Amino acid sequence: MFTFGYSPVMNLDDARSFAQHSQLEEDRPALRRIARASALCHHDLVQCLDASSFIVRSQNEPDMQYQVVSGEDSYQCNCPDPIVPCKHIIACR
Repeated sequence: MFTFGYSPVMNLDDARSFAQHSQLEEDRPALRRIARASALCHHDLVQCLDASSFIVRSQNEPDMQYQVVSGEDSYQCNCPDPIVPCKHIIACR
């Protein structure tokens, strides 16, 4: 079971299933990103603006938010994370 703070967020089998379905790696960093993305959704930090754009509030800084935009074949996020897909993109999927 992955946890965010003290709250259980997602079990390992669910994270692996999501990774397989989304064609993501199943290594520890990817599964951790998936679990953190689940926590973003669980805590209602993802807001859909329209069919192709989202606002994702930061888990750690309440005043910080990131914009995720979906295109025909990809998603883009303005967060500083160099790993694609970041947890914000995964949460919006």
